[in-house]
Amino acid sequence: MAAIVPHCDDISPIIPYLYLGNYRAATNPTLLRNNGIRHVMSILSEREAISPDFKVETIQYKMVVKFDLPGEDMLLTLPECIEHLTTITKSQQGLLVHCMMGVSRSATVVLGFLMKTNGWPFEKALQVLISCRSVVNPNFGFRAQLRLFDRMGFRLDINNKELRLYMLNAIAFRNYTEQFHQNVVEYLRRLEALERTESATNQLSYTTVFRCVRCSRPVFTDLNLLEPHQHGGITTGGLMTGGSPMSALVPESNSCKYFLIEPIIWMIERDVLTSFPGNSTGKIPCPHCNALME
Repeated sequence: MAAIVPHCDDISPIIPYLYLGNYRAATNPTLLRNNGIRHVMSILSEREAISPDFKVETIQYKMVVKFDLPGEDMLLTLPECIEHLTTITKSQQGLLVHCMMGVSRSATVVLGFLMKTNGWPFEKALQVLISCRSVVNPNFGFRAQLRLFDRMGFRLDINNKELRLYMLNAIAFRNYTEQFHQNVVEYLRRLEALERTESATNQLSYTTVFRCVRCSRPVFTDLNLLEPHQHGGITTGGLMTGGSPMSALVPESNSCKYFLIEPIIWMIERDVLTSFPGNSTGKIPCPHCNALME
């Protein structure tokens, strides 16, 4: 096989032991060896994955399956990727992070790492990375996700309503008509895992508990509340907050008396979502007394 001649944009040093590059760099044994690279993190689709024929036995490979699409989720993967980059660079072993071109997907991971490690806002991290590798240009969806990561203090803040809505769209509503129920289960699993992590460092933050009018037991909190919605959700007729009917919180000028809430674990346990989508009645049974909350 003919030797691969490095191109000026194939690989770029970012900080000691961390390199950002493209597919050609990741499959060039000479280039990897000359830069002391012992680890390769690939941010690729399954079809783009490096063939075993192009892998080097002395190098450890990590694959993160992602497409370079604005709607692709990078945000929820960032903490794991950042931890990997931190561990390898601290061990003073060379690490190449790459995608096909070293422009968008892999740059997004390195940007997240620079932001968290240095406490830099997104725009500064981007400016620094471009100074190291001029072709860096994450797609607009990845930029939006990194800006949210910035606003959350470089972590996945489960108290952040933007994150909860992002997760709902990224997980529960992907392939919406085909596997909605399975997607919701996955969404709740991921949300529950994040809530457990969050509770270890910061208690879940909510100010209002919504209770069933009949049995007065908790149903959900304002952390689960998304926004008023004209086509679905739970109406104010079957709920109260504290000792006051929920209707007291709705302006008289607002003709909509529904509240849209995110899926909650008891909805799966009670099989509430089996008939969804298609059920537009807005009636959900209380998980405690089974009264319909209209």
